[in-house]
Amino acid sequence: SALLSDGAASVAGNFTFADPSRVPSAGTANQTAVFTPSSNNYESLNRAISVTVRKASATVSLGNLTATYDGTPKVVSASTTPSGLSVALTYNGTSTAPVNAGNYAVNAVIVDLNYAGTGSGQFAILGMNYSSWQEQEFSPAQILADDAAVAADPDGDGLVNLVEYGLGTNPLGFTRLPPPVVDAGFLSMTFDRPVGRPDVVCDVEASSDLVRWVPVSMDVTAQTATTQTVCARIARPADQGRMFLRLKFQENP
Repeated sequence: SALLSDGAASVAGNFTFADPSRVPSAGTANQTAVFTPSSNNYESLNRAISVTVRKASATVSLGNLTATYDGTPKVVSASTTPSGLSVALTYNGTSTAPVNAGNYAVNAVIVDLNYAGTGSGQFAILGMNYSSWQEQEFSPAQILADDAAVAADPDGDGLVNLVEYGLGTNPLGFTRLPPPVVDAGFLSMTFDRPVGRPDVVCDVEASSDLVRWVPVSMDVTAQTATTQTVCARIARPADQGRMFLRLKFQENP
């Protein structure tokens, strides 16, 4: 519906559209209006006048404000009152839907000729956790049989499930770890691991006797939305007969 208000005339009265069914869109345009004086001493006046129609207020409600990281863009849902209005969403100020785990400030703006409204909220993308990985990789029967337990090794490749989870490898298929490489006085190991798994910690350690282990620094040499390539490298003294590297995975509660 549309009501005319804020009009000015030299005598008291009311403004109405000449066509009572007229519902113009928001904006400023010439419209045919009728001025009806309050006093019977004056006649009604019918003419085209400039009319500014303000946008009506609308509300936005945001939903699906949590998601689990899987390497694909995640979006929130938006509903409006009245329903069916278009909504523009931004995440931390950009219209690009986020991929990585983290918290994002969401702003919603109604994009409509006749309605205006905004909304806001916080969107959280959670990293995959061990429980969701279990459900993804194992059947309910395997989970009940403890094949999906942290310390289980159902494929018999020597890598327990926590390691398979931390490396993003198949717990039901043989996995071969990348061998260390000797290069110009250094010993190094390069491997891939998934991003967005905060409940597991990966370290690389070195030893010359398999008893005393020291940490080795790691550098991320490449990264995609789902995977990091990590290189661990340590100097190997020329007079040292042997040196070993190992990957160490621990739960991060």
